[in-house]
Amino acid sequence: MALKVSELNKKISHLFDAHFDDISVQGEVSRVTYHSSGHVYFTLKDEFSSISCVFFKSYVQKSTIRLAQGMQIVLSGKLNCYIPNGTYSINVYSFVMDGLGALKKMFDELKQELESKGLFENKKKLPLIPKDIILITSITGAALQDMKSVAQKRFPLVRLHVLDTLMQGASAKDSIVESLKLADSLKYDIIVLARGGGSIEDLWCFNEKDVAYAIAKCKTPVVSAIGHEIDYSISDYVSDLRAPTPSAAMELILPEASSLKSVLNSKLSSLSHTFKNILLQKLMLLNALDSKLSTLSPKSKLDAQTSLLASKKERLGYIMQDLLNSKEKILELLSTKLSALNPESRELKGLVELSKDGKVIDLRELKKDDVVELSTIEVSKVAKILF
Repeated sequence: MALKVSELNKKISHLFDAHFDDISVQGEVSRVTYHSSGHVYFTLKDEFSSISCVFFKSYVQKSTIRLAQGMQIVLSGKLNCYIPNGTYSINVYSFVMDGLGALKKMFDELKQELESKGLFENKKKLPLIPKDIILITSITGAALQDMKSVAQKRFPLVRLHVLDTLMQGASAKDSIVESLKLADSLKYDIIVLARGGGSIEDLWCFNEKDVAYAIAKCKTPVVSAIGHEIDYSISDYVSDLRAPTPSAAMELILPEASSLKSVLNSKLSSLSHTFKNILLQKLMLLNALDSKLSTLSPKSKLDAQTSLLASKKERLGYIMQDLLNSKEKILELLSTKLSALNPESRELKGLVELSKDGKVIDLRELKKDDVVELSTIEVSKVAKILF
């Protein structure tokens, strides 16, 4: 007896349930669609064939890697027949990357793309002494407790703020991006993106392009502290500082209180010495300016002129005294000469003055019959020249 179409499809569905309820299939991911319901639809193909796949939300949330075009994967699931139209597809439970080589290729390609766009440049400088640090991590993870412990030992004055964020799974990327946006808007001193160690699949959300761009857009300095020292992620390259572990992040960005005290004392001593030198230089300059100002003041000029006048007055006194002494000597000499010519002088008593017509004449000028007057200091006589 002939089967109805629906009966055939049901038999095929039962056959699938019996023999293809737990299968592993290898292939390349294509035509990926993330539905608003949270389900993911994609096609798995090889060089000869393709098959539709459905990754339901409950399984998507458990996945550590976000499906993307071109991925080589090995999925686990069951073959399902859709009875109404007889189509079949794979209901996916989980998947892994088909070898680490594929993951490394994706990592290198994204790293090269972001580097060419300049996302690894223009690193922001971290503050020397941060007051508020916001941690983007899981509140249930060991990384948070490690960071708190180190911070308390090194610099207990710092204030730590925590944004509980998914650090693993398909939804981790979106959770990290949102936390980065929120943390940046709060304008704290530093953002620390931190997670403990894990497999490359566990840490793959930190290799997502959206996470890289979210870090690059932050105006607040971002520190990436993902996994262990040997683990490198795209977020390490984009961030302003890469720390090998979450604990190391605290050691790198927080000063040690005891060392800081020593440094501060040294700086204070140096500052004090510098200030004293500057003060001494300014005092010397002030004294020089005061001295110069004193020489330029009207009083200084008046004092200088007064001193000069006194000096000249003293010198003039010396000159006048010398001149007076000289004149006195001349006067004394003239007085001596005058005394010698005094008629009353003893030497002049024997002298006779000869005059004619009231004028003193020379004896050689006399002629016969001239009438002259002979005078001494005592008497005068008239005489006539006889020959």
